[in-house]
Amino acid sequence: MASLIEKPWFVAVCIPIAILGTSALVISVMLSAAGKDDKKATDQLTKASIAAIEKAEHKLTEKIEKLAQESHHASEEHHNTHWSHDKNGDDGPTHWGSHSPGEIAVKGIRQSPINIITKSAITTPGLSAIGFHYGDTEYTIKNNGHTVQVDCADLSNTIAIDDRNYALLQFHFHARSEHLIDGEPYPMELHFVHILSDADAASDKSVAKLAVVGVM
Repeated sequence: MASLIEKPWFVAVCIPIAILGTSALVISVMLSAAGKDDKKATDQLTKASIAAIEKAEHKLTEKIEKLAQESHHASEEHHNTHWSHDKNGDDGPTHWGSHSPGEIAVKGIRQSPINIITKSAITTPGLSAIGFHYGDTEYTIKNNGHTVQVDCADLSNTIAIDDRNYALLQFHFHARSEHLIDGEPYPMELHFVHILSDADAASDKSVAKLAVVGVM
């Protein structure tokens, strides 16, 4: 019980309820004191009392709803916390699995980061080289909460993978590198994030919608 009383929302709700109950008691006493001789005055006092109680109830309901919304919002913010590479932080690698939508880091079967073992790496037969078609473009640099990200102003920069076109959306940095080669990380890794063109997406629904090129 002590832990419940210590909660701010418990005090905020109980105080108005106590005030409301006290007001009703005082009004009841006043009505009794008025007696039956002055019916008109009693009726007026009754109407005023009912209006006061209804107003207090309305304010109390609004207060409870506001507290519930704030509690729900705070819970969502905690659940959707940005992740970081801080090993000692609450949003670091050991906590990624508890962040939405990071649960895949615990339950998923396609894991990241990936450790590429060069001696056992297999090249897919017939895999063609990626065709890059980059040019000058305007961009916006921002801090997305866990790294520096550069957003392209248009979709004019593209790559071609197996005759399908992907447009560059943004690129961002990981320091140190997200992935490993033979167990060793690099000081930094650059990710170019592309999206499949509308025409190619419409022609084949099974094709991956995003293509990310990583450079260490």
